[in-house]
Amino acid sequence: MEAKPSLTMGFLSLVTANRSMFNLHLGLPGIIPDLLHSVSQPGILMSEGLPQVLSRQLWREQFRGLINAKRKEAMVDVSAWRKIETAIASLSVHGTVAASQHSLLGGAEDCFWKQSVLPYTKNRIGRISDIFTDVPVTFHLTIQGQFDYLYEVVSRMPEGKGFPEPRITPSWAQLVRRIRTAAPRSRIVVWDFEHPEKVTLAFLISLLDTTDDKIIDALEKYLLNIPQPSKTLLSNHKITGISQSWIDKLDFQYERDLAEISCMENVSLILPENVPEEFHR
Repeated sequence: MEAKPSLTMGFLSLVTANRSMFNLHLGLPGIIPDLLHSVSQPGILMSEGLPQVLSRQLWREQFRGLINAKRKEAMVDVSAWRKIETAIASLSVHGTVAASQHSLLGGAEDCFWKQSVLPYTKNRIGRISDIFTDVPVTFHLTIQGQFDYLYEVVSRMPEGKGFPEPRITPSWAQLVRRIRTAAPRSRIVVWDFEHPEKVTLAFLISLLDTTDDKIIDALEKYLLNIPQPSKTLLSNHKITGISQSWIDKLDFQYERDLAEISCMENVSLILPENVPEEFHR
């Protein structure tokens, strides 16, 4: 990585500031869902003392059930709480833990076709806050423009399945406020993934909480050899069945959300244009 040391170290200090023991990527659902797990392989992170990645299996067996459970069920499940306390104690011995659960807050359909955006947010983030009462947690939220995100959701629908008219215009700024309300002691980092080729490496560096040149170089080489996360490129900027006025409303909402998020306390917003070129891929 060719870069001016002052610029590189300055940015690394920014994305790894206020370090937490537990860094959790929680969505939006469908944005870079497998990225963190794909880099936790030999040649990149498999070495003693390096950042650890929480496996899907451990999350499924120890965390998911309790986080997703209804309040009454969670309160009486003493066995689940004991298991998760043991798991956290074991993880904390090794320092920073990175985890990625892109659908933790729900599915992509919960962004446009429910009464509110990702309606499980309050309960699930609140449960995580209860679980990690004595452990610093940073939430990493990956976002994309509402129109581009809707287009990606529609494009992933099974062939022949009808496209229902969206019921709401989601606000990511409102979502961030709900996360902050449910977990007021936690730091939130919001990543603008409108141009993934500019932010993906920086996102991984921050999630893994590393300034190690060898790890960063290994991540950079790995990312160069895998397909880049898609960025919607539409010649007519349209979706069949959606009016142009509603599309314009989605675009306006994203700009408004970014402006609001940038002013929030204890929330860091990472924009593509703020990431130095040496971290682009």
